[in-house]
Amino acid sequence: MSMNIEELGEFGLIERLKLIVTEKVTHNSQTTHDATLLLGIGDDAAVWSLGNEIELFTTDTMVENVHFSTENSTWQDIGWKALAVNISDIAAMGGVPKYAAITLGLPPSTQVESMIDLYKGIQECGLRYNTTIIGGDMVSSQTTFITIGLTGITSGPFLCRAAARTGDRIAVTGNLGSSSAGLRLINENLQLNLRDSKTLRQAHLRPQPRLQEGQTLLNLGVKTAMDVSDGLIADLAKLCLASAKCATVWSNALPIASEVWRTFPSESIDLALSGGEDYELLFTAPQEIIDKVIKQLSIKVSIIGEILEGIPGKVTVVDKDNNHMNLNSEGWDHFQLWKPNIL
Repeated sequence: MSMNIEELGEFGLIERLKLIVTEKVTHNSQTTHDATLLLGIGDDAAVWSLGNEIELFTTDTMVENVHFSTENSTWQDIGWKALAVNISDIAAMGGVPKYAAITLGLPPSTQVESMIDLYKGIQECGLRYNTTIIGGDMVSSQTTFITIGLTGITSGPFLCRAAARTGDRIAVTGNLGSSSAGLRLINENLQLNLRDSKTLRQAHLRPQPRLQEGQTLLNLGVKTAMDVSDGLIADLAKLCLASAKCATVWSNALPIASEVWRTFPSESIDLALSGGEDYELLFTAPQEIIDKVIKQLSIKVSIIGEILEGIPGKVTVVDKDNNHMNLNSEGWDHFQLWKPNIL
């Protein structure tokens, strides 16, 4: 029986393709030319060992009018974000970014100055996070797209999605919902005071990868983490599925910036749970380890729930009275119809 991608969804399709690749890797062995694959499809980055080094690789694509619009973003902001979202994946593994290769798909009518500005933004982000641009490719395309492949390294161990344990607390760095609030602000052309407007716009246009924070988590004994790109609930559902656990999220513990509360008072919790593109680190660990993380990091860390035994991938959201909450949205999926297991 044939099925359209929109019926299966982005993450359902990934799981189908993963079965094919995993079968081939298992059949042919995971070791090639002294490189041993440690982690493949299904995490923020692939991981392999080569000699004494652990290497990481991630890739991400941004498509015009899907991930960005030149009507409300500068090319420099687009360039910054294109690299930053990849660096965030390396941060989620506890790694250090190294080398980036960039592929551009461009209509022939694209202005040269626009691409120069794009690369200025990419380079600005690269300099901030010690990432070197080493080359790439360029093709003619009816739609503008930017694909970046990024390598990284770790000194030994690495963070992953599949190590959550029953009883772990769920924690997150920074605030949730600010990026999606910024997108709403931009798309709806809302007029706010200058400070609130700048804060929310920057949260969406210029995400700040939690690179040092990821390394600190690793050094303090955290084993499970990912970045929040598709929305807290959707991403936590992936983490729980990978770890064969379920989770409860306490809505009253969600870290939400005052600018979001002021601008969208009735929608703030939904934005925090499902908005996406915050690029904060979502992680789980025993309470004593998270206490150490809170003491050592200079940014806010909030405990927002707990890992439990139950249906793998199921995420329950409760209010301050422990009543189950229904969500208006469950997070980002490129093909829209896939739903995480949520109550």
